[in-house]
Amino acid sequence: MDSQLHGIEAADAARYGEHAAIRDFYSLEARLLDDNLLTDWLGLLHENVAYLVPNRTFKPLVEDDFSVASGVMVDDHDSVAAKVARYETLHAWSEDPPSMTRRFVTNVEIGVDPVSETPPGRAWTARTNVLVYHARRDQQPALISAGRRDVLVDGGNGLRVWRRLVHLDHNTLPVQDLAIFL
Repeated sequence: MDSQLHGIEAADAARYGEHAAIRDFYSLEARLLDDNLLTDWLGLLHENVAYLVPNRTFKPLVEDDFSVASGVMVDDHDSVAAKVARYETLHAWSEDPPSMTRRFVTNVEIGVDPVSETPPGRAWTARTNVLVYHARRDQQPALISAGRRDVLVDGGNGLRVWRRLVHLDHNTLPVQDLAIFL
């Protein structure tokens, strides 16, 4: 059998297929979040997810200028699920009425970061940029910009976020509170 498929090596064609599946995953994730389908979005997270949004510290001449110790979000599946459950009640004053958001996920790069832990099942590392248009009825609209580093796993039931590290491009957020998921 010919190892080329229309000028593309078979191994490259498989990789392009994986890349397309990961891009589709990110499009689905953005749509679920933008449509406030948070319970459905929660299903895209692995049961052992680590969801980290560290604070940016802007220390001069320091390579790692993010602090997880005082992070904006330091969550696991249980804490994310608790937030989702709270947002669906009348007790989430920061999201009543819900924010209007539109997420733009771009620059999807696959396999650029080493994995420091052993993920369950087949795994991919991915870097993305995300820009979120965030509007509330009582506030000026804001743009939230960030880079994300994910480890996605497929345990046989589709892709899931196993690790997410979000590096905000802000040292001061342009919103009163960050009550949305990036």
